[in-house]
Amino acid sequence: MHDVNYRHEHELKKHDFLGCCKDCQHSLEIIKPHIMAFAERIEHYEDEALRALSPDDLYRLFLLLDDLAHMDAGPHLAGLILNEL
Repeated sequence: MHDVNYRHEHELKKHDFLGCCKDCQHSLEIIKPHIMAFAERIEHYEDEALRALSPDDLYRLFLLLDDLAHMDAGPHLAGLILNEL
């Protein structure tokens, strides 16, 4: 999937979303705190600070977005995520 030089766990993997989750609103309630925490982590970075990070550090910082990009979610849940945030 990707090539990084450190051991890591994907934040959303523990929730085991497998395609159609049956309850999109509940899934959104699980995902939203992760996204909000991500937003809080990155909002304090200036452009220069982001440019100074190594590729591995950038990946680590944006790992949640990678989780979301590779999550096997249906179009309804994906739409809820985009509309909510």
